[in-house]
Parts: sequence; structure tokens; C-alpha cells
Amino acid sequence: MSQALQDNPKPTGSALKLKRVGEHLFRSQTSGRYYMLVKRVGKIFHTSLKTCDKEVAKIRLEEYLAEVPGLKPGSGKMTFEELVEEFKTVVIPAMEVKESSKDFRKFCVASIMENWPEKTKRVRMIGKDDCLKWYAARSEKDGPSYLNNMASTLKMIFDRAVEKGYITKSPAKDLKRMKPQKSEPSA
Repeated sequence: MSQALQDNPKPTGSALKLKRVGEHLFRSQTSGRYYMLVKRVGKIFHTSLKTCDKEVAKIRLEEYLAEVPGLKPGSGKMTFEELVEEFKTVVIPAMEVKESSKDFRKFCVASIMENWPEKTKRVRMIGKDDCLKWYAARSEKDGPSYLNNMASTLKMIFDRAVEKGYITKSPAKDLKRMKPQKSEPSA
């Protein structure tokens, strides 16, 4: 399968008329054949699944997706809420830090979940704009130090998603640290 995947990438301007029938699964409107089309790590992978049967196409799609770098098959339905739960139950307990630091991260996670606008949104559908909107809304209410800790935790959550192959890049990576306001020296 990997040889076929490497030999068949096609440019996006291909003359095929494809209709989306599922996640990464497309059907030619002229021939009825199924195709895989996925963009990962800045490249577009587009290959024929060499079948007109949808069930066979789904099986072959899973095989091909396993070979596409930076993508974990079957992770497309994971929601932000599920990702955060995985972070709380797997990542935080495995951290090699003091218990108080773990408790602080749990507090940050709870605060993020309390204020995140769309908890049931699929992780793959969360973009940079979603993170920036959350950040902007929080920056109006929270101080710089608190917000920096929340943003750092959010980055850790999305880094986990990248590490596990749920997404290829973190939508939170561009969140900038806020500079703390300097206090006036007392006279």
C-alpha cells in the first residue's frame, strides 16, 4: 500500500469531479470510483482506492490513512472535551513535578473547560481563530500571569493531540504571552 500512496499523489487542480461522501473519502461523479484525499504535514495525499464499493473503500481508506504521516486513523471524531479528559487522566498524572504543580494544572484545565465556547467541537475542526477568540475573551477578564498559565496549559493540551496524531499542528501555538504590567515604585 505505501508504494501506491507514494506513487499516486496528484495535484489539487486534477480534472476529477469528486463528491465528498465521508471524512477523507470522495467518489468520482463520472466513474463511481472512490478516492482518498487528505492534507497532512503541508502535503496533499490523493489516491484511488481502486473500488466502486463503499464498504471496500472504507476499509482501504483506513489502511491508507495509517500510512499518512501525522495522522492517527479513527481520531477524527474526538471532541475538545474528550481531549481535555485524556489530558487530565493521562498526562497530568504522568508529569514528573510536585503534587502542587499537578493540582495547579488541574485547576487550569477546569478553568479552560469552564470558559471554552464549544466543548463538543471536534479537535480537528478547532483552528487558530478559535484559540485566539478564547484568548481575547479571557484577556479582558484575567490578569497577565493567570492568562499566561491558562494559555500554557491550552498549548500543552493541543501538544498532546499533536503527539498522539489526532491533529498535525497545534492551533494554540501562536498564542503569545502577555507581559505583566509593571507596578509603580512606592515612594
